[in-house]
Amino acid sequence: PPPAASPSSREWQGGQVNFIQHRDQDAENRAMQEAANRSRGGDNLKGASRLIADGDKRSTSWLQKLELINSLVGQGKDISLDNIAACGVYLRWISTGSIACVEDGQHHRPNRMAEVARDIFINLETVAGELYKHGPEVGEAERQVMRQLQPWLPSFSSEFTCSVPLTRIRDIAHRNDIPQDVKLEIKHSIQNKLHRNAGPEDLVSTELMLKRITVDAYPGQFNDDFVNEFTIFHKELKRFFNCAGALERVDALRDSVEEEAKGMIDELQGAMWALDGGEAGHDGMLGREGQAVLRALRAATAVRSHITRALSTGMRNDAPNESVVQRQAWRLAEISLEELAFVVMARAAACSGAGVEGEGDGSAHFSGVLNSAGTEESRAMWTCSCEAAAQGLRQMALSMWRPAECNAAASEIEAWCQAGAAAGGPISTTEDALRMRASLQRSQRLIEAHTEALIEGYGESPAGLGDAFGLPSHVGSTFVDSIIRAGVPFQLSRLITPMLRATSNAAGLGAGGYDAI
Repeated sequence: PPPAASPSSREWQGGQVNFIQHRDQDAENRAMQEAANRSRGGDNLKGASRLIADGDKRSTSWLQKLELINSLVGQGKDISLDNIAACGVYLRWISTGSIACVEDGQHHRPNRMAEVARDIFINLETVAGELYKHGPEVGEAERQVMRQLQPWLPSFSSEFTCSVPLTRIRDIAHRNDIPQDVKLEIKHSIQNKLHRNAGPEDLVSTELMLKRITVDAYPGQFNDDFVNEFTIFHKELKRFFNCAGALERVDALRDSVEEEAKGMIDELQGAMWALDGGEAGHDGMLGREGQAVLRALRAATAVRSHITRALSTGMRNDAPNESVVQRQAWRLAEISLEELAFVVMARAAACSGAGVEGEGDGSAHFSGVLNSAGTEESRAMWTCSCEAAAQGLRQMALSMWRPAECNAAASEIEAWCQAGAAAGGPISTTEDALRMRASLQRSQRLIEAHTEALIEGYGESPAGLGDAFGLPSHVGSTFVDSIIRAGVPFQLSRLITPMLRATSNAAGLGAGGYDAI
C-alpha cells in the first residue's frame, strides 16, 4: 500500500489538481493573471499585512511568495510580532492552497526555494535560544507565533540545494514501460512543473498519481519497478516539503544522538505502537489503555526534552550549512513531538471520560469519579489524571511558554497527588483540596495566558489578510482558534477543568468560591 497522505495534502484547501498531457501556456497565463489579481491590495491594512497584500500582486509562484516572506523575516530583518504573525498566516495559506501558487513565467529549480527557506530559518533560529541567543530579544508571544511558521518551510538539506535536485522524477517520466497517457501526465503535470515552478500543489499531484497507480489500479496494471520508483520519489518530495510525522522524524535522528537518546526513541516508538496498534485496548484511563497513554506521554516528554536541550542555544548566523540543516531537522522533530503530545493528550482526555465538546456534559462520569473521595477508583483516577496534567504542563514548558512556572505547576500537582495517595486521595481533606485547587488554578491561568498571547499576537492579521485575498470570512476569523484548538494547552484544559471543579466541591466552595492569589 502507498504511504499515508502527508500533513500538507490532508490540510489542502486549494482547488482540484488537473493532470495535463501537454503544456498549455495560454492556461498558465490566465492563471498568472488571476493570481496577480487575487489580492485586493493593502489599502485597508497596516504594517506587514499591507506589505504582503500589496506584494502578492507581484508574486504569483510559490518561490516569489517565499521571497516576499523572506523580505520581511529573512536574514537581516527584525523579528517583530507583526512581521512573523502576518508571515505565518500567509505561509500557511500558500502551503495549503487557500492562496493559490501558479507559474510565474520563469524557470527556477527547487533548490532556489530551499535557499530562501534557509535564510528565513536562520533568522528565526538566531533569536530562539533559551540559554543565550544572537540578535534582538524576542518576547513570549513572538516565540509561540514563530513555532507556527517553521513547519511550513521546505527543507534545505543537501539533496535539495544541489544544482539539479529531485531528478528521479525525470527518469520516471522517460520510462518506456508505462502507458503513454500516464507518462505524459507525469512529465507535464509533475516533472516539468516541479523543475520549473515548484509549489505545494506538486505534492498533492504526486499523491493523487500514487493513489492512481496503486490503490486504484488493478493487479499487474503497472510495472512493479515503476511503482516502486514513484513511491520513492513521493517520499523524496515529502522530505522536500517537510511532511513527516513525529516518529519518522525522531527515527531519522538516530545517527546523530547518543545511546541513551536512542533508548528514549525506542521507548517512544514502542509506546505509540502499543497505543495505535490496538494492544492497549480501549478500557479507559484506569485500565491498560490509560497506562499506555501515560507511557506515551512520558516517552514523548523525555525525547522532546533531550532535543530541546540541544536547541537551547541560539544559532549563529554564520553557522556552517551542515549545522543549519541539522538544526532544522531537530527543530521540526521537536515541533512534531508537540503535535504528537496533543494527540496523546486528546486520547488521555477521551479515555478518562473528560468528554467531547458539543456533547452536553461529557465529563460527568470523569467528574463523578474524581468527586468520590476516599474510594480506590477515585484515588486511581486522580493519580492518572495528575500525571497526564503534569506531562501536559511540561510539554508547554518545552514550547518555551513560561517554562519555570509550567514546570513548577507540574511538580506541585504531582507532589500533592503523591502526598494524598496514602490517605483518601489528594482531595480527602479540605486543606488538601484547597492545595490541589490552587495548583490547578495556577495551571489554568497559564493556559489562559497562552491563549491570550496567541490571540493578541496574531491580532488582526488573519482577518485582514483573509479579507484582502477574498477568502471566506470564516477562514480568517477562525484562524487563531484553529491553532489554539490544535495545541497541547487546549487538551490540557479539558482535563484540568473537571479536576478543578472536583477540588472546589471537595473544599466546599462550589463552582465559584475563592481564587488563590
